[in-house]
Amino acid sequence: PEHILCKVFWIFQKFIFQFFKVFDAELFKIEYTVKHRELLSLCEGFDWSLILYHKKEFPFYIYFSPEENFTLSAVSKNRRGGNLIKTLFYNFSLLPKKQAIYLPLTIGSYTIINVKSGGKIKLGDDFDRKNAHIYIGLKCLDWLPQSEKTMIIVKGELNLHSNICIGSGTSFEIGENAVLNLNTGFNITGRSTIVCKKQIDFASDVSISWNTLIMDSDAHSIIQNNRTVNKNKNIFVGKHSWSGAKSTILAGAVLADNTIVACGAVVKGYFGKNNTLLAGVPAVIIKENISWSIQPSVS
Repeated sequence: PEHILCKVFWIFQKFIFQFFKVFDAELFKIEYTVKHRELLSLCEGFDWSLILYHKKEFPFYIYFSPEENFTLSAVSKNRRGGNLIKTLFYNFSLLPKKQAIYLPLTIGSYTIINVKSGGKIKLGDDFDRKNAHIYIGLKCLDWLPQSEKTMIIVKGELNLHSNICIGSGTSFEIGENAVLNLNTGFNITGRSTIVCKKQIDFASDVSISWNTLIMDSDAHSIIQNNRTVNKNKNIFVGKHSWSGAKSTILAGAVLADNTIVACGAVVKGYFGKNNTLLAGVPAVIIKENISWSIQPSVS
């Protein structure tokens, strides 16, 4: 009977657990003691999941592995609220079924994803069904309500990797034959716009602050001597880069790894040196040999 119980828990985690993860969850602790050590030995190698219900009737889950004394202190993986109906709909309408069953996309209530004819959304080659958490249209800032509409229009190709957060109020437009690549750890907090008409690549661990505009096209043609002088150009943002609030990154911009773009800066052109701070209109390098951390500064 104990072995059957372990099997039930294992199946429970692999399927039902994925179903519940789209709801709000909080940080909390539980302590649980198992008297029968034999059960632990039988379940060695299995992952356990437990569904709990808060007094406000929000579903929660805790993820843990059995230990010697089975005392648990667990943190939920999902701290953002998703809409169950939209999450199910977009996972199964946009992704192959073998990926969709793991519900890698968690979708907010005020999110619209419009994939036009010829458009597609793909998960990266490094897709890990246990860790491919992609949050779209959820609350990333305390002061920014989740009720702000998030709009993603895909006529070309949107490539998503693991641990991505696209905050509420964000808008993406990916034109025909255009490619937008969001690598692992990409985070855009909200009220920002990305317009991709050719190709935009974000390397891993990139953070984009609110009210930021990124576009590889000027949307209109500037003609000089019967020649278009503002053609669409690729944008590349290097690893562990941070673009401050109300900044703008324009067509042809290339940012090396660990670049910081100051608030309100307008970036266009090639910045191939790592560990720099860009500021101004147009942006120039004002500091070198810098780094940054996602943790807030302490006075």
